[in-house]
Amino acid sequence: MVTAYAMPYNNSTTCSYAASWVSNNSLSLYTPYDSGATQVSHYGGFGMPTVVLLGGKNHRVMFKSQAFKTSDTTKMRDSITALLSSTTGIAELPKVVASFNLFPNPAKENISINFDLKETANVMIDVTDITGKQVAIIMNEKQNGVVKREFSTASLPNGIYLMRLTADGNSATEKFSVIH
Repeated sequence: MVTAYAMPYNNSTTCSYAASWVSNNSLSLYTPYDSGATQVSHYGGFGMPTVVLLGGKNHRVMFKSQAFKTSDTTKMRDSITALLSSTTGIAELPKVVASFNLFPNPAKENISINFDLKETANVMIDVTDITGKQVAIIMNEKQNGVVKREFSTASLPNGIYLMRLTADGNSATEKFSVIH
């Protein structure tokens, strides 16, 4: 869903130094990199910090700043929400899945999950928030044919979530909203 990277502006910084910086600044979402001069130059040059938010299949620049402000988090959140709102199906269906539907969407208390398998498959369905944090596992079992499940959204705060259906190792994701 969302991946963050911490890159130095030069090619002499080691990965262990970048990892230490990420840890010391409590940025657990970030993956440390070394040798970032090419990437930093590509996305706008040196600035401390240079923040670039990429999104979509083409990794388009959704947000860029060389002087980060707290208010930028709202702009980044809005960019991510707009990207997720632009389509309901974020990935193509796995080959063994004929259909995958959620309703109602937005959901108030429950959401119905319906999918049709072309053949028997190991199926897992989980729910993540927009940061990619898993908030529920709905099922993890072998299935065949038309499957219908209900999931209570009552314990989820209002917001946008992603429901991921994984069949035989391939995933499809559908966006849904919870509004109480």
